[in-house]
Amino acid sequence: MLNRLRAVLFRVLGPVTAEVDGEPVALGRRRDRSVLAALLLDAGRVVPVDRLVDLLWDDSAPVAARRAIRSHVARLRGVLGAVPGTGAATVRIDTSGEGYVLHLPPESVDAHRFRGLVADARATPDAAARRELLTTALGLWRGPALADAATSRLRDLGRDLEELRVSAYEERVAADLDLGGRADVVADLRALVEEHPYRESAGALLMVALVRAGRRTEALETFRAVRERFADELGIEPGPLVQRIHRAALDGDDQLVRLPVVELMDPAPPARSAVGTSRPDDPPGRDREQAPTPRELPTPTAGFTGRTGQLSALDVLLDDDGAAVGPGVPARIAVITGTAGVGKTTLALHWAHRVAPRFPDGQLYLDLRGFDPSGAVLPTSEAVRRFLESLGVPPQRVPADPDAQTGLYRSVLADRRVLVVLDNVRDADQVRPLLPGTPGCFVLVTSRNQLTPLVTAEGARPVTVDLMTAPEAERLLAGRLGAQRVTAEPAAIADLIDSCARLPLALALVAAHGALNPSFPLAALAAELRPADDRLDLLDAGDAHTSLHTVFSWSYQALSPAAARLFRLLSIHPGPDLRLPAAQSLAGVPARALLAELVRANLVTEHLPGRYGFHDLLRAYAVRLSRSVDPESERRAAFQRLLDHYLGTARVAMLRLQPDQPFPDSSPLLAGVVVDRVGDDDAALAWLTAEYPAIKATLQLAVDDGSDGYAWRLAHTLLSFLDRNGLWYELEEVQSIGLVAARRLGDREAQVRLHRGLSVAYAHLGRFEDFQQQQDQLRRLLVELGDLSGQGYSELNTAWMLEQQGRYADALHGSRQALALFAKAGDLVGEARALNTVGWYAALLGRYEEALAVCREALRLHREVGDRVGEAGVLDSIGYAHHHLGDHRSAVEYFELSIDRYRQLGDRFNEADVLTHLGDSHLSLGDRDAAERAWQAALDVLHELDDAGARSLREKLTERRGRPVTPA
Repeated sequence: MLNRLRAVLFRVLGPVTAEVDGEPVALGRRRDRSVLAALLLDAGRVVPVDRLVDLLWDDSAPVAARRAIRSHVARLRGVLGAVPGTGAATVRIDTSGEGYVLHLPPESVDAHRFRGLVADARATPDAAARRELLTTALGLWRGPALADAATSRLRDLGRDLEELRVSAYEERVAADLDLGGRADVVADLRALVEEHPYRESAGALLMVALVRAGRRTEALETFRAVRERFADELGIEPGPLVQRIHRAALDGDDQLVRLPVVELMDPAPPARSAVGTSRPDDPPGRDREQAPTPRELPTPTAGFTGRTGQLSALDVLLDDDGAAVGPGVPARIAVITGTAGVGKTTLALHWAHRVAPRFPDGQLYLDLRGFDPSGAVLPTSEAVRRFLESLGVPPQRVPADPDAQTGLYRSVLADRRVLVVLDNVRDADQVRPLLPGTPGCFVLVTSRNQLTPLVTAEGARPVTVDLMTAPEAERLLAGRLGAQRVTAEPAAIADLIDSCARLPLALALVAAHGALNPSFPLAALAAELRPADDRLDLLDAGDAHTSLHTVFSWSYQALSPAAARLFRLLSIHPGPDLRLPAAQSLAGVPARALLAELVRANLVTEHLPGRYGFHDLLRAYAVRLSRSVDPESERRAAFQRLLDHYLGTARVAMLRLQPDQPFPDSSPLLAGVVVDRVGDDDAALAWLTAEYPAIKATLQLAVDDGSDGYAWRLAHTLLSFLDRNGLWYELEEVQSIGLVAARRLGDREAQVRLHRGLSVAYAHLGRFEDFQQQQDQLRRLLVELGDLSGQGYSELNTAWMLEQQGRYADALHGSRQALALFAKAGDLVGEARALNTVGWYAALLGRYEEALAVCREALRLHREVGDRVGEAGVLDSIGYAHHHLGDHRSAVEYFELSIDRYRQLGDRFNEADVLTHLGDSHLSLGDRDAAERAWQAALDVLHELDDAGARSLREKLTERRGRPVTPA
């Protein structure tokens, strides 16, 4: 019988645990529990994978971090699925886009129950009922929130809960006082003040408790102790609450005894002569009716468009707790980050104007000039003084000590609802003194740096502004050029958006140029921007703040020399992005910290864990810098190291997948070159798949650069990878590029390898004349070199082509010739492969017993030499022979072994071929469902590879099922 839902309880107010009817549930490893905690705290909302990665690793996340998150979530799904009463209708983790969302009743999480009980207590006028609710809420705690979380970043998520716990404790003490509590309450409050010496509300409560206990002298002594502590250690006066309670105690005001404590602690208590009248020793700026209301927001940019996701994120943060409500809740902080020219300030001002009515006590704004080209960063002390002036504090009342100024600033803001916009911030230290310390305020920060310390220590919420989407960019241009003009030239608009890399500042400059020249066709402007070398000059409005080159330079000039050098050298890399080892090879020195600096400066983005890149305009800027700053010898040395990195890692990856592959000898790695880690078959295949676009682009540059030794070796190394994945057009292109380099070197052995690669491509593409031409050139070179093994492989390639033409007897004859050549050369790997082809062609000719005998010998030899590729092929041949001999169960066994090997090797094309054979054997056994599953799996692979065989397989499945079939 299913358990009742309320019997399931997840706890994060202490160690992360789960219970069913009071019995603990094993939640797995520490990181599993940590992922669960993050999902529990945001239950019902999508938590991005990148957010989970950031929370689970204090330092740089490992390369496989996203995969690790998937594993943690998979284990948690298994755990939750096994918990009684937590079926799909109650508790489940769903995948949503690039993240996960945990669905469950909020009351099943102690943190959410705690917040709900505190909210109910605050809405309850009866002191006894309020005390009961708060006691129940505090009873949910079993230690510090997320006490056993895996990282400090994750434990920081509990800071708001800890703050609310202390506030709830104070409110329960207040209820105790209203219910007549005295001595015990005083003792509890003394302990609280000792634990939180700078918590003004605790000191104020202690003073009220002492007055109610008839110990007014001790209350006044408590104020003096608080005042001395604040003055000696913080250089400031206590805030308005402590000052007001002290004044009432000093004057013998009966409100301290008569009024409910919750009213006494209210920021705006009932006006009365002793409590509400300004005194000469009051902190300046306290009279809210006389203080000015600052309205400092600059005019927002006209024609704002897009950024709906970022605006929504800011709205959610503002609405999370109102604009910070309840005693002891700090101001909310949002940090808008992004690269130069991406529109951070535009977004901030648009949103700030939109929510300004939510802040009736005003809006403060300062440009802190964090990236000013002159280096004249606005000193924090000056920023504090400007804000104090805006808040109506006379200059003569501003203390000389910077810490005292900060204290005064926070005191003035203590009872107000103010929006503080801090634009163009350089680092977290520039911001911290400007953060209000009490409820009511919202701080909006913009920076080109990520300000990670502010996110970690102060709980700021990051809001990343990236390049515009193409539709957003088009709307921006339409808003400035007119919809009719944009609609009239769609191709030109697309070119302009592409040339501007969807960067808002660049788009604005283009729009300004077009608006100033309304008779110019937009196609002409797009043509001007097409040459990348001139693009930065054209995107210059003659003003430092709107010149892309100048704006980029402000971020660049703030870099350390080593990070600036890496930024320049990254422009040499031709691919869309790169990993840390490639960047480190370019630099020739450790680069992790340098990349982190570039990411913080938003000159480089880490768009996926461990993958770094920058948009085209920043690349153009880096290219220009590198050509003007770095000697050509250093640029060439960096490129050689990059080539060495890709060739070295590609060799390691292919040797992992195919240990018997014959690679040419290579020189030792250049100094400073790092080879990527590819620890197993999956990692090797994943690396080749991810890096192929960059390797191909680097290969072309190598030929253009004259680095022919690297070029042909890199092309040859990619042969098996491209062949296995059915990328035969790519294979033709890559092998042709490599052949140019090999011929230029006059290296006949290299030419042999590239001609062989081209013949493989032409064979798969059905270009028989081109295949034969390659084979003729290949045979000539092999005879000149006296390479018997090479001639054997050439014969096997010819036999394969004959098979495609249905000439099985000729193919069998060619395979036997190849076998003789391999035997003469003593090449066991070649001999094993030739035996397999002899057996295969014998089977195609209907000689199945002969085929089995030959293929079993081939299997023995393949296993002896460790040739996994050959083993996978011969297992298929044996299965094929068994199938046609009527032994379908043996056929299924061998086909499944072959499929397993091909999957390990990442050979998708041959996997699909054997899946088709497997389906045929299942059908012969009468298992139609298994047959259709195998054919469907084959169809999915062939469709993914865009192979022509997908069509015939789809027709086969459609005929059997009696309905149209599509890939899954």
